[in-house]
Amino acid sequence: MTTLSAWPWENYGNLKYLLYAPLAAQVMYSLAYEEDYWRAFWCLNILIICGLKGLVHVLWSTYNNMLFLTRTLRINPKGVDFKQIDHEWNWDNYILLQAILASMICYMSTPSMMIISTIPLWNTKGLIVLLVLHVTFSEPLYYFLHRSVHRNNYLFTNYHSFHHSSPVPNPMTANNATLLESLLLCVVAGVPLIGSFLLGVGSISLIYGYAITFDFLRCLGHCNVEIFSHKLFETLPILRYLIYTPTYHSLHHQDMETNFCLFMPIFDVLGSTLNPNSWELQKMIRLAAGEPRRVPEFVFLAHGVDVMSAMHAPFLFRSFASMPYTTRFFLLPMWPGTFMLMLVVWLWSKAFLCSFYTLRNHLCQTWLVPRLGFQYFLPFAKQGINNLIEDAILRADKLGVKVISLAALNKNEALNGGGTLFVNKHPDLRVRVVHGNTLTAAVILNEVPKDVKEVFLTGATSKLGRAIALYLCRRGVRVLMLTLSTERFQKIQKEAPAEFQNYLVQVTKYNAAQHCKTWIVGKWLTPREQSWAPEGTHFHQFVVPPILNFTRKCTYGDLAAMRLPKDVQGVGTCEYTMERGVVHACHAGGLVHMLEGWEHHEVGAIDVDRIDINEALNGGGTLFVNKHPDLKVRVVHGNTLTAAVILNEIPKDVKEVFLTGATSKLGRAIALYLCRRGVRVLMLTLSVERFQKIQKEAPSKFQKYLVQVTKYNSAQHCKTWIVGKWLTPREQSWAPAGTHFHQFVVPPILKFRRNCTYDELAAMRLPKDVQGLGTCEYTMDRGVVHACHAGGLVHMLEGWEHHEVGAVDVDRIDIVWEAAMRHGLSSVSSLTD
Repeated sequence: MTTLSAWPWENYGNLKYLLYAPLAAQVMYSLAYEEDYWRAFWCLNILIICGLKGLVHVLWSTYNNMLFLTRTLRINPKGVDFKQIDHEWNWDNYILLQAILASMICYMSTPSMMIISTIPLWNTKGLIVLLVLHVTFSEPLYYFLHRSVHRNNYLFTNYHSFHHSSPVPNPMTANNATLLESLLLCVVAGVPLIGSFLLGVGSISLIYGYAITFDFLRCLGHCNVEIFSHKLFETLPILRYLIYTPTYHSLHHQDMETNFCLFMPIFDVLGSTLNPNSWELQKMIRLAAGEPRRVPEFVFLAHGVDVMSAMHAPFLFRSFASMPYTTRFFLLPMWPGTFMLMLVVWLWSKAFLCSFYTLRNHLCQTWLVPRLGFQYFLPFAKQGINNLIEDAILRADKLGVKVISLAALNKNEALNGGGTLFVNKHPDLRVRVVHGNTLTAAVILNEVPKDVKEVFLTGATSKLGRAIALYLCRRGVRVLMLTLSTERFQKIQKEAPAEFQNYLVQVTKYNAAQHCKTWIVGKWLTPREQSWAPEGTHFHQFVVPPILNFTRKCTYGDLAAMRLPKDVQGVGTCEYTMERGVVHACHAGGLVHMLEGWEHHEVGAIDVDRIDINEALNGGGTLFVNKHPDLKVRVVHGNTLTAAVILNEIPKDVKEVFLTGATSKLGRAIALYLCRRGVRVLMLTLSVERFQKIQKEAPSKFQKYLVQVTKYNSAQHCKTWIVGKWLTPREQSWAPAGTHFHQFVVPPILKFRRNCTYDELAAMRLPKDVQGLGTCEYTMDRGVVHACHAGGLVHMLEGWEHHEVGAVDVDRIDIVWEAAMRHGLSSVSSLTD
């Protein structure tokens, strides 16, 4: 480990904030027991300044992420993804460092030096001295140090590259640096303040003003929004050399050979490192302000849920929005303010841009209707909400958006007939309006086991309930449809083919399902209603919000959702309670509609015949094989060899592993293989149903080796982690020192832990007699390919005639591995610190 590159509290997680506790304790102790409380005064001011510095970063980040205000002024069009957010997770380390250094100065000082009565609130001479020291010392020192680390390969590689590894500069990037760089920055920022006090012209306002302004300007330079008008610099050209702009510093992050200054470009002029495009680019961005740069092809029209979840918006707290929504108590003091803001936007507002991402060069955006869930059920608010949705659809149509998908309550049947209202009112719409319920139904139906013979369905006459009932009855499944309306039931029953109508059965009470273990819930269930479900029942659900887990004898499915493809870019926010990279099925449904280029609107009743067509996932290739049974080419997902590579990297003497992504295709195969070896597998999953399904696949004598865990702290004594799901710094912090991370997550996790080792993605080296190879496969070394690539190659070399699609055949893992070895492929295991 390079000296001073890591922070002392790197592995403490949120416990690092306890380092502020001595300052708070000193304040309380001095006020309670000491007559002269000068030390308490300074400790209190240190805490306040640290809080204000943090607030400056948060407010800048909020402004930076307010896409509805800044979208046409953005410098770098890319989005900040989860990988960058995690990389910058500890951006506030330097604030803690400054608090520690300031407290050390306080404790080394004598009472006569720090006596409160001798330090004025304001001193004009002090301001002049501070500015002189800043211009003559801090600016040139920073310029020299900054240019030096860029031109010294050792310093840049081991220190400054950490700062530059953020692809999209933003306010949180400003002070995201190594310990050594932060110490040097403390010297740069500290000399003007300390100098003014040593010269006897310091003041309280000088401390606050310089400390806050320094961070304010650092955030300004790293902001991804150009805030200065080009006309300002044309009117006063000298300002170009006195203050940098976000565009100016963004050029430094692009070429890294120019624009090294702290705040004043004059030093780049003097050092001949000024980028010639600095002000021309800034002018171009400002002249294009107000004009949309790129039209989205897909828009997901979302809405708020409740007051607390409204604070999960990506432009408020970036780190909070990057995790699935849960109620956080530290947000409770903000509830009244958020409620008042909700009342204001109720009076005047329209749908606005909230977040975006790109998928296969398609720009996809989420727009937010500024209404919360309860407002959709107020009779007098119905027309206003429909007007907001209609306005959003018409704006999307005018822009040239291809597909707009309506979120849960925005397509409420009672509100607008599942979008039918807008399509009928505007028959010439070019944008396709999609409710996404077809894919929602597909997701739910594909979760129902194929061998199920009877289900109990609530919300049976709703749009989704009708589609689910009609689909299942065609499969020969008996559907107990809970409804008091015989008319609605008979209407749905008549839609089913005559030979399947007897599979649809009307029931009017919950006790009719007391022997049925598959409940599909489209209507909220009380604890008493849930009590009718027999032990072992699984609740599939499409009710919003999801039902509460009242009974421990049953298992509960999540709301229908789908994981975005691995090649999605710029996703940095979680969609309500969904995991990272997961979106609600109605969102995914609109996305599929756009990707497929379908020209029809998907509104109103669900077309049952399109449910299978709308399956966005191909089931690991199964979709294509089933669709084209006469294929002569063998379709291979290569996951069998991927599993074999990972499993052969695990030492034979390992007795316990911790597995994330445990219920995925690869996770399942790894778990089933290891348990047969007598290895205890801690499978991280919240889904009891999925865990039990995998456990039942294992031979009975090995089932005890598969253990479900729901939290990362369950693995704090396990040194072998197999990672199939992205890990945040906090999640990695649970791993004990010496842990080795094997992984099959894409992109691979970042190496946050210095006292742990990390494998690369599963890969294999091609045989030595390969010819004509002249390109590298993504991040792989020369001659190395991903294991899934190698898996297809082995399939061909062996001449196997079967397709390798769908679930991984655990019994073939060793067969495929031995075949790979036989053909000269070799494993690549890169253990790096």
